[in-house]
Amino acid sequence: HKWLLRASVAPTPVTALLHAVAVVKAGVFAVTRLTWYGYGPALLRGSWAQYLVMGVAIFTIVYGSSKALRTKHLKRRLAWSTISNLSYVLLGVTTLTTAGLAAGMVHMIFHAVLKITLFFCVGAIHYKLHRDFVPDVEGCGVLMPIVFGCFATASLGLMGVPPLAGFTSKWMLATSAVGLGEWIGYLAAAALILSALLTALYLMQIVLLAFFPRQNRQLTVRVPRQARRDPGIRMTLPLITLSVGSVALGLGANALVGTIQTLLGA
Repeated sequence: HKWLLRASVAPTPVTALLHAVAVVKAGVFAVTRLTWYGYGPALLRGSWAQYLVMGVAIFTIVYGSSKALRTKHLKRRLAWSTISNLSYVLLGVTTLTTAGLAAGMVHMIFHAVLKITLFFCVGAIHYKLHRDFVPDVEGCGVLMPIVFGCFATASLGLMGVPPLAGFTSKWMLATSAVGLGEWIGYLAAAALILSALLTALYLMQIVLLAFFPRQNRQLTVRVPRQARRDPGIRMTLPLITLSVGSVALGLGANALVGTIQTLLGA
């Protein structure tokens, strides 16, 4: 968790690549390969090793979300969100059921699209307004409606609001955990619910501040007149494409889930 936060100082495209696709997902994928195709679920199921790693994943889900809520820096807040959501995937893997594995793989895909959208939006805010902290975006939704609209769409998806992308994967994770029929599965479902609430708080705080500033509240930082608009088409087009893609993934989630289950032999 320390190196990932330090990596937030990198340029936004690099940070988005680190958090959404390349490095962090490679680690989770390696853990999945080792767990399922190295040791095998039959060897680990019901052992102390399963409960230990599953318990750590449950703790990290809640801890990462709570730290994100307390962090004011935009990119670091999203970094803590990444830490929490990676443990969503690990939770599915450590259930050692094909349903949980499929849920983890689905969430890995959904999180990649949603998180890269959020990071691109934060990068656009930094580029136009030179603002990097949550309180400083207050009232900026009117200045950059496309950027903050895309941010709101991706936020709702990551929160798990139906029928957007995150809902399907989180529902699958919760049902696979409860399907274990053990106390740790119920604890995992409770952690997912609590994390969803914390996710709503740390993401919608940004959206509500941007679009609904407090009464008689002036912008905390003066914004040059030439910066009071959305960035050019080269920055807004990827944001719109990713936002539309995340909505399409949510609406077509059943097809993706079916494909992954077929590949996994579920």
